[in-house]
Amino acid sequence: MYSRFMFLYRSNKWIKDNYRNYDVFHGLGAFEATFTAAYKFSKLGKPAFIHLTGDQAAFLNNSKISRLLGLPQRRIRRANEITGYIANSKAMVEMLKNVGVDDERIHNIPNHVDVSLFNQVNETEKKVIREELHIPNRFTVILVGGLSYRKRTIELARACGNLIQRGLNMNLLLVGPDRESGKVKNCILKYCNEFNLGNHIKLVDYVSNPLKYYQASDLFVLASKHEGMSGALIEAMAVGLPSIVTKISGSEDLIKSGENGLFTDGSTQDIEKQILVFYNDQKFRIRAGNIARQYIVDNCSTEVVLKQHLKLFNQHM
Repeated sequence: MYSRFMFLYRSNKWIKDNYRNYDVFHGLGAFEATFTAAYKFSKLGKPAFIHLTGDQAAFLNNSKISRLLGLPQRRIRRANEITGYIANSKAMVEMLKNVGVDDERIHNIPNHVDVSLFNQVNETEKKVIREELHIPNRFTVILVGGLSYRKRTIELARACGNLIQRGLNMNLLLVGPDRESGKVKNCILKYCNEFNLGNHIKLVDYVSNPLKYYQASDLFVLASKHEGMSGALIEAMAVGLPSIVTKISGSEDLIKSGENGLFTDGSTQDIEKQILVFYNDQKFRIRAGNIARQYIVDNCSTEVVLKQHLKLFNQHM
């Protein structure tokens, strides 16, 4: 608590001493440290924007200490004294409206990806990448992100495992560290050992750049209980992967069912059902992947999103 107080004190002093050197403030998340800085900049006559990065973006999701001190309520009271908010999903826009933020302060801008880096590969190139990564050359499902209960990683593993035991020739790649103190990873490894699935389900703890793993895959699955706007989903779409997602904040903004992906209720049985659609219909899978790629190029490329930010900032300078 003391260290947080000292951080806020020092940051406020730094802002007071240095705000004239900057044209605009851009902060991530509406937690107290960022919100206080944005509020200070606004009060000093500089435009300040808060980019909401999480599912509830701190207005509604706070620690017990913050609630006891009344900090969330104070942020809500001061919400319209910040120049503006950048929300990356329709659900986040509605959340801001529900806490009383004026419509003109809310700007819906998606997350972005470098589409020149995250690009599609053809089947020949995909086969070479699989050989490089020691992945068997067969239909491959991928999830990139921390292994967690929230992302329903265990349900996905069991869905793929059930399909493999029924004779489907496929892989599952789980790329990311365990976020549950090893519990999710251990559960999946135990399941793989029990049903001899080690040659089909591959766990990759950490990679600095997951690009090749996307390019080695055919289908992305994100069955999360909640998200902001998943960067992994945007990356997968940029690579030309169709996706199976739950209908949640961020995902429902990017995926149009039957066009560039499908929705799932997140249960093991329903994930199986949706995977089967793509496994059995190669033409749909390729078409949906191409549509996914084009959507990201048109709406979520770094260049497009940067222009939206710069236009917004310039309007208030």
